[in-house]
Order: sequence, then structure tokens, then C-alpha cells
Amino acid sequence: MHLLELRAENFAKLVAIEIRPSGALVPITGDNAAGKSTVLKAIWSLVLGKAAAPPVAIRKGAEEAILFGDFGTYKVTRTITHDSDAPKGQQESWSLKIVDASG
Repeated sequence: MHLLELRAENFAKLVAIEIRPSGALVPITGDNAAGKSTVLKAIWSLVLGKAAAPPVAIRKGAEEAILFGDFGTYKVTRTITHDSDAPKGQQESWSLKIVDASG
């Protein structure tokens, strides 16, 4: 399975990214602290969920974070929202939506 498109909004330090790989190798470059590792965490969090995410997944000042991946056969969306009623340290709720190619 190949990742055809990745979008992340308000995830960790990322405001918004969109990546559409055009080959087998996709260089992720930038200055120190530009978010390269966060892009990789976004991919892992999209696939594995909260266990792969940083302790605080929603970017500071944002209401929610969205991770979207198009894998061709499936489109996967994870939405992370604030949950102020949860115990301290667990104040983010994660939802998962998977849609197959037929919709």
C-alpha cells in the first residue's frame, strides 16, 4: 500500500502541510525545527493512532487537528479534538474514519 496524499492541519507544530509523493523517494528537507520530524510523526499517527502521536497532538492555539491520508484503496482521516472533561494529560479525543475506494 502506498501513500498517495498526506494532509495534516494543526498537528503538533504544523499549521498545514500537503504532500503528494510522485515517486518512491520523497525528500523531506528544511531548517532545524522546521517540522521534518513532525511530518514523520503525522504519518505514523495517521496509521497507528494516538500511540504514535506526541503527548499533545493539537497545535497550541488550535481547536482541532486533522490528519488525512489517501492510500488509493482507502482514505483515512483522524480528527483530534479537545476534551476538557477528560483527566489531565488525556484531554484529546481521537476519531477515525476510513472510506474505501467506492465511497
